[in-house]
Amino acid sequence: GAETFDIPPLPFGIDGIHRQRALARPAGSTTDGDLVAGDVEREVRLPRVRQVLDEDNPLIAGKSTDEWADERGYCFQNPELAFREFVNCRMETLSLIEDIGPEAWQRPARHTIFGPTDLQELVSIAASHDRMHLRQVGQLERDYSKKQR
Repeated sequence: GAETFDIPPLPFGIDGIHRQRALARPAGSTTDGDLVAGDVEREVRLPRVRQVLDEDNPLIAGKSTDEWADERGYCFQNPELAFREFVNCRMETLSLIEDIGPEAWQRPARHTIFGPTDLQELVSIAASHDRMHLRQVGQLERDYSKKQR
């Protein structure tokens, strides 16, 4: 199993009012709980990294995860626990790539959406996606703080 890490509290103000915010959200909108769930890391990113490292030029299936938030009820999850799960899954992913050499970063893969790619590009896309979500969380917190004034 993966090592468990001591995760500090969330760096933003998610607390007991999370569920109230989630219940008040318009249909189809995003909540902070949607953004910190670990499912994508556990079910998409980690397996992709393993596949590229373990197989020669694997075929990576594109997955649509947009509907997972509603299907899996992310807005009703405890965001602190979801964030901890995400970070633990991410640490497992990082442990796979932390000591790989330059040649491993160039390992090829074929992605059903992106076409020919390599490990470096797949990890870069994931990191960009994470930065987008961090900006979204910050905006959610700012919007919520304004409404509370």
